[in-house]
Amino acid sequence: MKKVAMIFSQFPCYDEVFILREMAALDKLLDLTIFSLKKSGKDPVSHSLGRSLLEKTIYSNFLFSSKLIAANLRSLFTYPSRYITTLFQLFRMNRGDMEFLLKTFALFPQAVFFASVCRDRQIEAVHGQWATYPASTAFIISRLNMIPFSFTGHAHDIYVKTAGLRDKLNRAVHVITCTGDNKRYLSSLAPEINPEKIKVIYHGLDVGIYHLKADKQVGLTDYGEKAFNIISVGSLFECKGFEYLIEACRILAADNFNFHCRIVGGGYLKEQLREMVRDKKLDDYVTFTGYQAQDEMADHYRWADFFILPAVLKIHWGIPNVLLEALAVGVPVACTSLPSLPELIADPSCGFTIPEKDPRAIADLVKKVSREPELMAGYGRAGRRKIEEKWDIQKTSWKIAELF
Repeated sequence: MKKVAMIFSQFPCYDEVFILREMAALDKLLDLTIFSLKKSGKDPVSHSLGRSLLEKTIYSNFLFSSKLIAANLRSLFTYPSRYITTLFQLFRMNRGDMEFLLKTFALFPQAVFFASVCRDRQIEAVHGQWATYPASTAFIISRLNMIPFSFTGHAHDIYVKTAGLRDKLNRAVHVITCTGDNKRYLSSLAPEINPEKIKVIYHGLDVGIYHLKADKQVGLTDYGEKAFNIISVGSLFECKGFEYLIEACRILAADNFNFHCRIVGGGYLKEQLREMVRDKKLDDYVTFTGYQAQDEMADHYRWADFFILPAVLKIHWGIPNVLLEALAVGVPVACTSLPSLPELIADPSCGFTIPEKDPRAIADLVKKVSREPELMAGYGRAGRRKIEEKWDIQKTSWKIAELF
């Protein structure tokens, strides 16, 4: 198998389950080594995927450790031209963003250490798992070891922190991104490159874990026959817009609609959102589960009748992976009109778009779909078929492995 190194800012990371799934699948197709610029710290490794890959993960030593110093001295004296010119190239690529430049220079000794490990292990290619510092590290290793590098561009790493991005697009042997909309954007940043260099490969799911739930009738909930179950999943950050979902729940409760809402995930807004629920007297309607193991997530989705993510457009990109998970078990979804969303929910329809920051629109949609069980069941089946066709991790991981 091809020996490939994958670079992460932090591995494993609870917020990046979609990448953990990808790495676990690729581990069966490639001879992987994982480099992490930072240790996981307090992030909970609450699922088997992260734990199983830890033995393949190498963390860099402290900046002034003997191993780092030795690796840099050895590289400087063995390949002085490569070492020095790489530093100059990093300066040229990133001089427009002083913060990014300084952080890149700070990680340079780590990258040199990783490059020495790559030489010892005869690694043949290196890939950055984000377009920012992981891609910069992959570029450094590539320059020092004269091996090809590539990277994946996801979201904020291509839309917010863009220092050196055009150079990386030009120098990489291939670039992976997770939506067609991302590809159009990246191609516009570097129109001189062949667009075929940028590959759209969706983040995959293990469809065997997220098996389709049985259809069930969900109509007449506003007349009290059964509660309509709403779920939302994600880190409790501003970009997810959970405050708008909670306000929609207040409207539903005021309208005497029979429902329950489950919010799955953890984050720094946990106490603020819980207090919001208490203030609005929604304790009987809204439940927070906190962090959940990935192995338990399929059961949460199967509990639900409807998935809602009121994402904030300015700080959310791509196709949220939680939408894929909900559709995989046959739960229709609703999400803010993100630019890439039509790639998932249209043709055939399997979900709904909602206006940004509009709790009343969310509440009205919930009441409407609760009265249309046949439509919802059809959307659920269409969503499952779409996941099987385009998001099956066996297919997506093979596409990635082929690039190496």
